[in-house]
Amino acid sequence: MRTIFYCFTVGVLVLFMPFTASAVRDSIRVGIQLEPPSLDPTTTASSSTGEITYDNIYEGLTKIDRDGNVQPLLARSWDISSDGLTYTFTLQNNVHFHDGSKLTPEIVVFSLKRLVYGLPPNPQKDLFEDIASIELVGSNRVKVTLSEANSDFLFNLGLPAAVIVHPDSTSTNPIHPIGTGPYAFKEWIKEDRIVMDAFSGYWGASPSIRHAEFIFTPSRIQIESALAEGLVDGYQDGSGHNLLEKFASRRDYVITKGYNNGEIILAINNGKYPLNDIRVRRALAYAIDKKVLEQDPDLKSGQLIGSHFSPRHPAYIDLTGRYPYNPDKARELLHQAGVEDGFLLSIAVPPTSYAQISSFHIASQLEAVGLKIKLIKMTWAEWMSQVFTAKDYDLTIICHIEPFDIHIYAKDEYYFNYDNARFKKLWRKIKATQDQEEGNKLLGDAQRMIAEDCVNVFLYMKPQHAIWRSDLQGAWVNAPMSAIVLSDMHWIH
Repeated sequence: MRTIFYCFTVGVLVLFMPFTASAVRDSIRVGIQLEPPSLDPTTTASSSTGEITYDNIYEGLTKIDRDGNVQPLLARSWDISSDGLTYTFTLQNNVHFHDGSKLTPEIVVFSLKRLVYGLPPNPQKDLFEDIASIELVGSNRVKVTLSEANSDFLFNLGLPAAVIVHPDSTSTNPIHPIGTGPYAFKEWIKEDRIVMDAFSGYWGASPSIRHAEFIFTPSRIQIESALAEGLVDGYQDGSGHNLLEKFASRRDYVITKGYNNGEIILAINNGKYPLNDIRVRRALAYAIDKKVLEQDPDLKSGQLIGSHFSPRHPAYIDLTGRYPYNPDKARELLHQAGVEDGFLLSIAVPPTSYAQISSFHIASQLEAVGLKIKLIKMTWAEWMSQVFTAKDYDLTIICHIEPFDIHIYAKDEYYFNYDNARFKKLWRKIKATQDQEEGNKLLGDAQRMIAEDCVNVFLYMKPQHAIWRSDLQGAWVNAPMSAIVLSDMHWIH
């Protein structure tokens, strides 16, 4: 069922002087909060990896544009069989990797097989497990056959995790990425920046921006300082920093207010006592007053949600009233579950501003119903290792930015530790449904199921507020996926 919808320093500040008005601009410096743990989106689930590399260094067979639509990229066209099982891709001609090697159909076959069989496993492996076979067709085509129809297949191929990589670079891509995109990696200065330059051998249109630096700005003070002093030209994630008012009156910056697909949730380890008891999970939901988060000026939170689903999708069901704020009900459920006053739960807090600010509100509200809460601040690498991979946590506050990602509740051994055979059966049915109306009805059922099971406490959609130089054009206002696409940008001279 085809769906379209819309969705983290400066360890040392960069020693650049701001450009003069008369200078010809062909470079950009972008502030970005989280330093990625790796620069290979095919082996890490970190959103910051895709944000930096997607459609800049790496490319896929398809891509997702600024409106959330599927567009051709390394595949210039494709044919789909009448039963929806076979996709035959015709590749672009004369495409080269940044090391000079040529893109061949054999490399595409290798990359597609690696989606399913690669080690370490692809972070979106489950989206491609219905690939039954991949084979060469003639000199410039690749045929993919699915075991069951999946009308989101082309969309999934446009995600960062599905980019095409050369077999010879897979071991070094995490620290020195080589792709086919318009920008070639130059250097990564740890705790400072990532640098890339326009690739002279790029097969497509030459980008206007020729040199780019992603400057790590992990704290609010560093972000504000870098913007105020002209050390960066923009910051895509201004939400949750109370920066908008500070720069709203400046003529050298513009503020854009859009939306993205990021669901911010209090994620719960469903496999750990006492959180494996639905009464306890529901008690957490009743204990949290989401409107306190909504009204916090430092959060600038977006629309409240009651399930893991974007309100901008046509299948959205409003479940925000399922667990209204009711601390008395929360205490009652905890008592029924045998959870005594003072029971200790921890919240793993990643370094993002929304998580750090939200954690104080949520900890206070949970302690008000008798729990004792310990906040554990983590680096992004620690969060990925301990929470996401090892599943060693009680609660955590996180934004899931992947588009149309309710499928994660059907994943085996996902970090929520949610294992529901009924949901997995329902998701298989959703994937195979070609009729849009019927598919939306089933998606409504999926939203209700995870809300009733109270898998997580669903908080709000993360807004997309950005601050850019007023003479920079082309930056995405909305974010159907986490990406800073440099080739879409240009300066007004």
